Order: sequence, then structure tokens, then C-alpha cells
Amino acid sequence: MAKVYRSIFLKVVDHRIEGPFVSLPIHQIIRRICTAATTVSDRHFPHPSKAVDGNRCSFIDSMRDAPAETPGVVFRFGSYIKGELPSGLKPDFSGAKVDIAASKLTDVKTGDQREPVLSCNVLAWGGVVVMESIRGAGGVSAFETCLNDLIRRHINPDYPRISLIDVATNEISAAIDQGGGVQEVIIDAIRARPDATHTFGKLLSEARTAIGGTDLVRLVYKSANEDVLSKTEVLTAYDDLAAHETDKITIVLKDGRKFHGTEQCKVRRLLDFTTEPSDEAVAARMAQFVNELQRENDGVSVLTSDGNLA
Repeated sequence: MAKVYRSIFLKVVDHRIEGPFVSLPIHQIIRRICTAATTVSDRHFPHPSKAVDGNRCSFIDSMRDAPAETPGVVFRFGSYIKGELPSGLKPDFSGAKVDIAASKLTDVKTGDQREPVLSCNVLAWGGVVVMESIRGAGGVSAFETCLNDLIRRHINPDYPRISLIDVATNEISAAIDQGGGVQEVIIDAIRARPDATHTFGKLLSEARTAIGGTDLVRLVYKSANEDVLSKTEVLTAYDDLAAHETDKITIVLKDGRKFHGTEQCKVRRLLDFTTEPSDEAVAARMAQFVNELQRENDGVSVLTSDGNLA
């Protein structure tokens, strides 16, 4: 039977709290929001009464305790475009939990099938968030915007804004500084992404389709003499990989070290299931992933025992 793949990745919560505020663990923030907001309407951004056609709406749904070995909470984060749902498939947000339509709609122009409301599983604990990577769901930025609005609506209107930062990007950035800069970047595209929007993803997808029969397109950037490449642009290329718009990246540092993709940072995992998994099955694998990140490998772990970045 064909395998079903689900990608999950780790984000660190950057509070940057100053003044009288006490930095709350992310799972406590989610619990407080769900305690204060008993209906999905109250956990919806913007509130359904203020939503405008054409704008992205998002909401937190179905919070529960994370699987036994991992503290924290798991929940679904949903997202959709207001006005794009057929009248018969409009969710009812007035209850404690929303019934998200599982049926798929067919785009009459492209023939592609899509879900009327996209949702992803999220595990929040301590200072980190583990999210499913679901294309079209608005991604991390939509969750971050929704979360900040709900915090100020239900916890404290003056609570400082929080950010969700890609741990992989942070670690690569630190390694680049320690290694004296980047001498070479190699980016591979094995398949074209017609819907690519990122800089390198779009460039390589267009190159991939330019000549029929091509199995691989490789883009190589090398620094001149003793110079180094722009760290900002290297991290942009790395983000294209994180957005699944390229297939592989190799970063060669000036001190000779190499980073291949995201595996060395231990912050991303491609999960495989023999059938389409339930939310509970995905949450269990997320918890397993978090537990693995606390274990030391060569004397180093990614997470501490209280759910913060080591």
C-alpha cells in the first residue's frame, strides 16, 4: 500500500517580553485562550462577524492534552478564505468544536481537488511549537497572526507580540557566523512546482520545465576568491527548501563544514503512514518527535526538559 506522508517542523516562540509582563509558556497561553473563549467563534480571527470576503480567516479548534509522555497541548489550527466556501459547506463556529468538511471540492478551471477548510495539527509546549506543514493553510504567519490577536483579546490587550522563529534557520545562521561565512551554495530541484512563489523555488521550477526530459536542475553559487556569499540570501534559499519549493540544499562554509538540507538541525521530520492518519495518530508522532529532540546526540540536544531551545 502506498505511504501517506505528513511533514512536521519545529518553531521556537520568541516572546521578547519587557516590563511588567511574565513570559508564559506557549501551552499555558493556548490553555488560557481556550478557557476564556468557549466557542470557536471566540477563537476565530477575525471574529466571524467582522470577516470580509477575500480575506484569510483562521481559528484554533479542538484543544486537548498532548500525549502522556509530552507535557503541553495539541489542537487543530484551521484556515480558509472568506467567501470561497459554497453555502452548503460553511462551518458553524458557534460551538466548542467546528465540523470541518472532509469532502474535497473540484476546481472547475484546473480540475484540482482542494479542501474547503484547510487544517493542521499543532503541538505547543514550553517555548516551542511543532506544526504540520500544510500547503495553502496560511502557514506559520497565519497562525502567528491569529495567536497574537487571541492573546490580546482573551488574556491581556497589552501583551507583547510573540513571534514564531524557524529553529533551523537560527542554527544555520549561527553556524555561518562561526564558520566565517558561506563559500558555496548548491540548490537542487528534482521536480517542478507550478505554484512556486519563493525566489529560488520559482527560478528552479521554471528552469526545470524549460527542457523536456530533465531529471535534475542544479544551481551553484560560489564566492569569489576570499569573499563570502550574502548570509541573508543564503538563508532565503534555505527558506525555499523549508517551504518545499526546492528538493535539496548544500551550504559549504568557509571553514570547510557542510550542511545538507534540514536533517542536521534535527528540527524537521517527514512522517509516513500506511493510510491517512487520524489527528490522534499525528499528535502521537509529534509527541514522539519532541521527546527525541530532548535526547542527547553527541552530547547535544535540541530541546531542554522544560520544552525550551537548548
